Amino acid sequence: MARLRKCVEYFTRTIGLLAVTTLTVQPAFACRVMRSAEQRVSNAYRRDDVIAVVLVHVEQATYTGELSFDAHPWQAIATANRILRGTYSSGQVAFYGGLGSAACDLGYPIPSAGDEWIVYISKADADGRVWNAFPKRVAIQADPNIRSQ
Repeated sequence: MARLRKCVEYFTRTIGLLAVTTLTVQPAFACRVMRSAEQRVSNAYRRDDVIAVVLVHVEQATYTGELSFDAHPWQAIATANRILRGTYSSGQVAFYGGLGSAACDLGYPIPSAGDEWIVYISKADADGRVWNAFPKRVAIQADPNIRSQ
């Protein structure tokens, strides 16, 4: 009888510990491979994923979430200034950043009104959404196809 009680106590403790662990553990999100701007642009061209590269003028940018570890999400609204490659008909563009290293974000700060960024429009999305956006100086350094423009 004593042995049965010990087995029940052990089982109860083990189940309780598993329940507490399961309820308190947060899922781990991590960037599998952090790619530089150069690698991202090169890979996109190699996969033929880019339909347009557009120089934009930031009109406004706002934080869209709270600061958490190294993430402070933001969204920017910008006006298309010049198409550097491909075709793009929309006059306004929205892009985001500040998602943190777990999301493979490169850590560019929130843009200010008047900043120039270069956005890459995805072929994979029928709406022509921004696949990636870089500050102008970063994109020019990362993308040999637009350096001379």
